[in-house]
Amino acid sequence: MIMTTLLRRFLGIATLLLAAIAPAAQADVTVSVSGNTALANISLPGGMGADVTLVFDSVQNLDASTLNISAQLVNVNDPALLSRLPSPAASIPAAFPVLITVEPPAAGGLSFQNAYTLEVHTHNLGYAPGTPLRLFKAPLGGSFEDITSDVLAGSVRARGRGGAFSQFMIVADMRATNDVANAKFSALDYRLNNAVMPADLRSQLNSTLGLARTAYNSADYVAAIARIDDLLSQVQAAAGTSLANVWRAQRDLDNIAGGLLGQGSTLRFTLARLRDFGA
Repeated sequence: MIMTTLLRRFLGIATLLLAAIAPAAQADVTVSVSGNTALANISLPGGMGADVTLVFDSVQNLDASTLNISAQLVNVNDPALLSRLPSPAASIPAAFPVLITVEPPAAGGLSFQNAYTLEVHTHNLGYAPGTPLRLFKAPLGGSFEDITSDVLAGSVRARGRGGAFSQFMIVADMRATNDVANAKFSALDYRLNNAVMPADLRSQLNSTLGLARTAYNSADYVAAIARIDDLLSQVQAAAGTSLANVWRAQRDLDNIAGGLLGQGSTLRFTLARLRDFGA
């Protein structure tokens, strides 16, 4: 009896170890390109699937090989992966444990100006108003952050903007919305004050962000959103002149405008959530 129990325990441990070291299931990915838009159809074992749409403001040398999209199933309990999330309150939904990587090869020649919009559309997740599902992004092996600019029905369409490529996941984020907003304000403030730009533009953008923060602190989310819209317009107007706005596959340029547009857009989304659903 003791030997049987020990054998069962050994087999259970061995199974867990094998699961941990087994290679993640890779996706079949089919990419089509039309103008400034790329559509990737992703199919994974177990009926997992998604359509990933990338829309660029302006892009050069866009095709399937220069974009290089891949996807894989992940273990929702993987400690290494969970440690990359911002909080224990953020988790990977078991119904869609999919990691999507966009890693253009340096020799491919892909480049774009300003920002892209990336949408993950999957029928594996259900939509409900006020859903905690968000689009998260991370550098390869780095920490994930919420970049959501919208979450729509059908079944779930999670969108975000960005100025550089990385890895993407849909995450169930149960953090308090005020905590998320504060983190996004801080991240945007840090970026504004550590990016290369003329002093007068930095002053203008900081002033606009300060007005947004003041309105937010007073729970005037409508006014806060309006000020973030002003900031996005100011960044867009300065892109390509006072603000560097090009990303290219060699990864030798800092796309400041694209990064600010992405951070401002996701902060706007969170402020709209506070307006519509509270903290």
